[in-house]
Amino acid sequence: MFHSFYVNEEHRDLLRFLWFEDNDPTKPLIDYHMTVHLFGNKSSPAVAMYGLQKTALEQEKNFGPQARAFVAGDFYVDDGLTSRPTLQEATELILNTQAMLNTANLRLHKIASNSSDLMNKIPPQDRADNLKDLEPQEDSSPVQRALGVCWILSNDCFTYVINVPEKPYTRRGVLSVVNSIYDPLGLALPVTIRRRMLLRDLMKAAAKDNSNTTGWDDPFPDHEQKTWQAWLESLKDLEKVLIPRCYIPNYFLDPIVFEIHALSDASRLAIGVAVYLKIVDLNGNTNIRLIFAQAKLAPKKLTTIPRLEFCAAVLATRAVQWVICELKLSISRVNYYTDSKVTLGYIQNEIRRFFVYVANRVQIIRALSDPTQWKYVNSESNPADIITRGTIPQRMLSSTWLNGPLFLVAEYALEENPSYPLEEGDPEIRTAAIKATTS
Repeated sequence: MFHSFYVNEEHRDLLRFLWFEDNDPTKPLIDYHMTVHLFGNKSSPAVAMYGLQKTALEQEKNFGPQARAFVAGDFYVDDGLTSRPTLQEATELILNTQAMLNTANLRLHKIASNSSDLMNKIPPQDRADNLKDLEPQEDSSPVQRALGVCWILSNDCFTYVINVPEKPYTRRGVLSVVNSIYDPLGLALPVTIRRRMLLRDLMKAAAKDNSNTTGWDDPFPDHEQKTWQAWLESLKDLEKVLIPRCYIPNYFLDPIVFEIHALSDASRLAIGVAVYLKIVDLNGNTNIRLIFAQAKLAPKKLTTIPRLEFCAAVLATRAVQWVICELKLSISRVNYYTDSKVTLGYIQNEIRRFFVYVANRVQIIRALSDPTQWKYVNSESNPADIITRGTIPQRMLSSTWLNGPLFLVAEYALEENPSYPLEEGDPEIRTAAIKATTS
């Protein structure tokens, strides 16, 4: 993609390099200048994105606002991902965008779709590489990569393809395996968080061991290897996870209500948040789907559980703001849930003053949410509890993780929570100073 954009002649001195004349090692080195942008240069992605969007803006009158909006809002460098409700809209969008970018000698190709009718309209040379020689009607379509996420075209589901490389049991090898699973939406976070927990445990064990295991290529202690191997063997079960790409089921008619429900939790190991989208159609059908999850390991320094719970609440508010921005839906209701009554007391407080740690986070939460949006949920009904402890794929699939807790379906889940007063002697509350004067 970067080679599609020329470098201005006055800027080519900034992309100089030395190489043998005529690519012959026996000849002297000469000075070359790049005439196009190259992979590895920090400015190349920004230049490419600007070129795409500039082309779309200039050609909007000729090819329509839909094509311009697709390029401006649904492209990440050279990958575009979008969805349309009908075959006609999708076909027009692809053809118009191809023609629009072609005016700047930019070729839009490697197209993949879950619709065989749409793929029939796409010439084989413009299809994704592993779809060029296949008939679109075949059910055994290979797994596609949609911005790094594995997408099965035949059933229109996201999944995980696990190819764990064989690496030595060292810091470098373990870190390589840990980073081999790509999960940007956090849908498999209860499983993948275990890799970070295990890596930290291994680092701690190595630090306590007397064998001077400090290098990147020195082996970890053998007594921790069984836990690591058990986690690796469980990863294959992630390939059984099938997540429908479309949030709205086919049998839904005229969805009228979109709600966001975010649940947060914390433990000594990690803090996490799970964000669910609830959809109710005109006939009262309800569908709840996990759309985003996020987690962080708990700090190394000893921190109280109330503080960790409060950090999880901050993470929840920020995650919801990002989700709402990206969904581009009319959200009618947003609710936050925590199993910490102390956290709810901090958020509802209108009288007492806190020390800096809590005060700053109260300010963030109240700037991004309203105290009336915060509700209590017990730990057994909180899916975020799975994140903070970690689990194996089989247990994740049998839990309420992907489809949300049952109480979200019931109307009582939308009732307001009672107030949660602060406890006397709470170490986060500033002592009130009382001044008295006598005459």
